[in-house]
Amino acid sequence: MNRQKPASLSLTQNQKQAIRELDTNILVSAGAGTGKTRVLVERILHILKNNKAGISELLVLTFTDKAANEIKVRLSERLRDMGLERARRELEQAAIGTFHGFATRLLKEHPVESGVDPDFRVIENERADLLKDEIVTTVLETSFQESDEAFQLVRYLGETAVRSAILKLFATARHEGKMFSAFFKENDLKRNALLERAEKEILRECERLIPKLSGELDETAWSRFVKNQQWDWNTLSDFREWKGSYSSKRKEGWKEWRVLADELAALRMEPLAVPWRAHLENLALRFETAYESQKQEENGLDFDDLQIRAVNLFLDPRPAMRKIRDRYQQRFKFILVDEFQDTNYLQTRFVDLLSSGSNVFVVGDFKQSIYGFRGAEPGIFLARETQSREDSGWIRVPLTENFRSRAALLKPLNEIFRELWDEDQFPFEALSARAEPDPRHEGQVPVEILVTHLDPGEEKAHARIREALAIAGRLKDLHEKEGVPYGDMALLFRGMTMSGIYEYAMKVFDIPYFIVAGRGFYAQPEIRDLANFLTHLEKPLLDIPLAASLRSPLFHVTDSTLFWLSRWAKTGDERNPLAEALKEKRYEKIPEISQEQKKSLAEFLALADELRGLKDRISLAELIDKTLERTGYELSILATPGGARRYANVKKLMAMVREHESFDRMPLARFLVMMERLEVQEVRESEAQISAEGEESVRMMTIHGAKGLEFPVVVVADLGARGGGQESKAVVAHANEGYALRLMNGVTRAAEEPFSYRKLDEKITAREREERKRLFYVACTRAKSRLFLSGVHEIRKNPKNRYGDMLTWMDWVMTIGEKLGIPKASDHDRTPGFVKKNADNFREQMERTLKELVPAEGEPLPEKTGLVTTILKSIDLPVSAYVLFVKDPLAFWRAYQIGWKTTGGDVEGRVPSGTDDEESVALDFPPSPDPRDFGTAMHAFLECFDIRHPEKYLEEEALDRFFKRLGGEAVPKARNILKKFFSTPLFRKLQAARKVEREIDFVLNERRGLIHGKLDILFQDAEGAWHVLDFKTAEGDAATARTSGYDLQIELYALAVHRILGFTVRSGIIYYLENSSAVTLDFSGQGGGLEKTREKITGLQETILDFCNQKMGAGKV
Repeated sequence: MNRQKPASLSLTQNQKQAIRELDTNILVSAGAGTGKTRVLVERILHILKNNKAGISELLVLTFTDKAANEIKVRLSERLRDMGLERARRELEQAAIGTFHGFATRLLKEHPVESGVDPDFRVIENERADLLKDEIVTTVLETSFQESDEAFQLVRYLGETAVRSAILKLFATARHEGKMFSAFFKENDLKRNALLERAEKEILRECERLIPKLSGELDETAWSRFVKNQQWDWNTLSDFREWKGSYSSKRKEGWKEWRVLADELAALRMEPLAVPWRAHLENLALRFETAYESQKQEENGLDFDDLQIRAVNLFLDPRPAMRKIRDRYQQRFKFILVDEFQDTNYLQTRFVDLLSSGSNVFVVGDFKQSIYGFRGAEPGIFLARETQSREDSGWIRVPLTENFRSRAALLKPLNEIFRELWDEDQFPFEALSARAEPDPRHEGQVPVEILVTHLDPGEEKAHARIREALAIAGRLKDLHEKEGVPYGDMALLFRGMTMSGIYEYAMKVFDIPYFIVAGRGFYAQPEIRDLANFLTHLEKPLLDIPLAASLRSPLFHVTDSTLFWLSRWAKTGDERNPLAEALKEKRYEKIPEISQEQKKSLAEFLALADELRGLKDRISLAELIDKTLERTGYELSILATPGGARRYANVKKLMAMVREHESFDRMPLARFLVMMERLEVQEVRESEAQISAEGEESVRMMTIHGAKGLEFPVVVVADLGARGGGQESKAVVAHANEGYALRLMNGVTRAAEEPFSYRKLDEKITAREREERKRLFYVACTRAKSRLFLSGVHEIRKNPKNRYGDMLTWMDWVMTIGEKLGIPKASDHDRTPGFVKKNADNFREQMERTLKELVPAEGEPLPEKTGLVTTILKSIDLPVSAYVLFVKDPLAFWRAYQIGWKTTGGDVEGRVPSGTDDEESVALDFPPSPDPRDFGTAMHAFLECFDIRHPEKYLEEEALDRFFKRLGGEAVPKARNILKKFFSTPLFRKLQAARKVEREIDFVLNERRGLIHGKLDILFQDAEGAWHVLDFKTAEGDAATARTSGYDLQIELYALAVHRILGFTVRSGIIYYLENSSAVTLDFSGQGGGLEKTREKITGLQETILDFCNQKMGAGKV
């Protein structure tokens, strides 16, 4: 890993201009690898050398302390070389730092004028996030306890969506520097103006279109709907039913009319959003008030406060305040801003207020703006570029001579991104090479596409395994055949969710690797070990924290000991907690536990009892310190691989705890709740990094983490994964555009998008698509000599023509690769992209590795996989895993026990609950159907449709919402299937049911582990009997149900209903939608407890455990 180091000290003409032009505002548009930081440093040196300003008269703003320190280090070295010792001594006092750092300095100098306590403390981001999360919880709990109207929003959207919406709105408003009252007021004005324009546009379009449809359209009905300003959900249903009667019309004008009708419906929904917006704003204002009050109590300001107050200080029109602003404008003769493409509106305003008019120098690259999720506004950079072209006091200086990548690599890179951005009419500026050639890579193909073809019927997760192995094999060849050091290689990902697969591949090929900030901080084993023990201190009767603590390096209790403890505790009553076996040293009576292990248990109990007695009397930091001291945990983890980093993580946790406690005492219970919520919400705290680790290892890291770095060889991996996050879209928001709320149809319970939501979501989606391209550009331009683009390629039934509309980066790569003739290397068909003399060896290595991955029956996995050989005594799995095991044990092994979660492993092709790729459906309604998957769309439809009035859902409008994106045949196919279902005795039984519950999540605690799943429908018939119903989109019958394991699935559902809800299930029904076949399993003969099913499940769990232990070479349970 290296930072950019120009091959020569000579400057390009444009660099010289950027450095020496001092009499005007300069915007440097610096392409990747063009030496922007060097230019910024050299400009400062030029100013100092020519006595244009002293070091104290410069203001240099960056976004991170790391970047600021790098600038200082470079300046220090150059000042020493130039003999400017005085300036070098003054460097530490120079105003070189972050935006919030300078704002802190400003407020400390003028506390009275800015209205802050002189002794205020800065609340770091991590602490502020925890505080906000805690306050949201309090606001929602208070709203519930007081039964106020605003809590209806939580019932309407769900707690997670409301929590996310409040925090999203708060961040959005702060990026504009506004409090909620002003933000909401401006939002109302913008929305009202938008709706007024839309109303006029619709009326104008009516006048143009309606005459074309004269004689066919019921103009009276249309006019009635248009003039009615007070629609309710029934009116919307009536309108869609009426509109659907014209669905077969194909005459000129009808297509435009249908679009216009959709716009009208969206517009008429707006009044229905008013009460829900009011509830959201009510809760948001309460949150803001509580957050401001808590900060005041702590005498603290967060990063946004610092910048907002600094800006407000300079905006104050009073003469005394104006003098302060004038003083700073005179003090700083030159202002320099690094990474300007990542600024937001507030930060840009701050710079403008500090400027005296023509002394601002900003450097950045629009193409590398990848921090939209943090509020970065790349449009600001483009606006400044426009200013520079209009001769408005700004000069644009482009830097296009690249000092990083060799010429052979830059040529295809330029062609790739010119092609990718051409559809956007973006003026892409090609990079030219200034880097010295690397003899090790001369004559080699600079860009290769590593294609892993998705075979028919293959799960994408398995194809991803093949991709990972192909990458590892290629890197092995580079090292062994071409002499490329592993330390020269980097493997980049958009996210580290699936990095475990690629780690495994590295282990298979014996390649040293180093993960840079892989999993989230709170998910690291050392952090989980401490969290589990602390949880046990607070809640001693919970099984999982106790078991996890005992078997951790804190106490070294074996799985065998845990098994006998659990067996002793739960014999007679499975509900007994594991802690029962530890009471009064009952474990001493268990002969199967060794004396050494009994000693470990005694030490655990002694420490736990002691610390439980102290936890409410000492600080949390002291509690953790005592735990570490008494267990020797720090020495234990230092002795493990990666120990230095794990030790650093523990120290980081301690620093975080002490930082929290510097504001207020942190009770253990409160700390545990916050840690749990942070992990659940996937708040990513980067791991503590140890720079010495992995120097001769392949780096595995995110693209965001690689920004600013460079590597001789780069592999951009997992290009077949879809982009997009898990964020709730119940509310969309943008600092400059306001916010909008999605609704739930009061009749159909389906998601509805009012006009303002639709328009804002379109803008935000467009911005996200633009950022996808920029992120890909950043990834590819990290390479100095060789670039490999790797991913699973799936043939699309309806391929898109525009790159912005394509689903994956691999779609881009394959399309562009065909146009430009970029070499491809496939795991099925080796092309010249691989060195021919190595192709056969590599193929053999791949085949051998795949055999190792799926060994013959009874053969354990090889030890080099790194898997533990401890005998498994219990196993937690979803229902789909049991079904898959019955169907194909080896497929089960690949999907669940090697360590990777499948993205399509559910029996219906849906994403199983709890997997990393799962759509976070709790945040929204309904789950968005996967456009590739008819089954997914059908399940989404069946989850939402109105059982009492199904005929409304056979209309084109309703079916289009779920199936239109799947292609022309999907809608008629769905209509045909649903018509048949609605005419069956089973559906009539559903309609007559006393009660129908849909999409019920459950966790079943069985003897050998937890079983979790989600059943489609549970209903109580007219006679009072309960039935479980599960839909299958394929064809099938009773024989299919047995061979596919679906009968087992239904039995598990019935058992879960009985054990958790206490209902006796009379029957389970599997309904095959494709051929309208219902398979019924009668449970009435089993008795209420479903004892046969329980015995069957216990036996199956033991079979699975034996199978897994055999595969790991660990023997049987």
